[in-house]
Amino acid sequence: MSGWYGVLAWPFERAAQNRALRLLAVKETDIALEVGSGPGHTLVQVARIMGTRGRVVGIDISKGMLRTARGRLVREKLLSRAHLTRGDAVRLPFKEDSFDAAYLGFTLELFDTSEMPLVLAELRRVIRPGGRFAVVGMTRSEGASRMLRLYEWLHIAWPRVIDCRPIHVRRTIEQAGFTAMTAETRHICGLPVEIVVATPY
Repeated sequence: MSGWYGVLAWPFERAAQNRALRLLAVKETDIALEVGSGPGHTLVQVARIMGTRGRVVGIDISKGMLRTARGRLVREKLLSRAHLTRGDAVRLPFKEDSFDAAYLGFTLELFDTSEMPLVLAELRRVIRPGGRFAVVGMTRSEGASRMLRLYEWLHIAWPRVIDCRPIHVRRTIEQAGFTAMTAETRHICGLPVEIVVATPY
């Protein structure tokens, strides 16, 4: 799955992910975190920005995804600017105030509704005062279009294949204590995707 995910999903997700990274505005001296770093596409992009003092950390629950991400970083000669770790977003293995910036791309909606506040509380814990947080996710903010209803039906029928589901992205992170600074909606194959940049304070 880890190898195929990058081939199948990235071409559709790339524009929204790139936009979110631009809005997040990672600096070359930042320590940045990507939760659910997957096959490493966005890790590579952030690592390219990093100077010798900056670093990007990717965490994922999947060993296969971490292997794929490591291989991608090695091929791009960027492994020295990145650190990969296996772990659960509900219990991030990092100290408080460890990161200047954090990012979730099509990851938050993979968690059960009851787990989302736990993930976001962990992010608030590890992001430094004045830090930034960006999230990209399929959204219900525009209501349920015909395409969205079809997608939700497919998700219910084949949850292991169609694993993402639409959520209220901005509302979810604001309920967790974040303050949204920027929010945009784009569309991927007719499905609404919300990009939100927020601060934890």
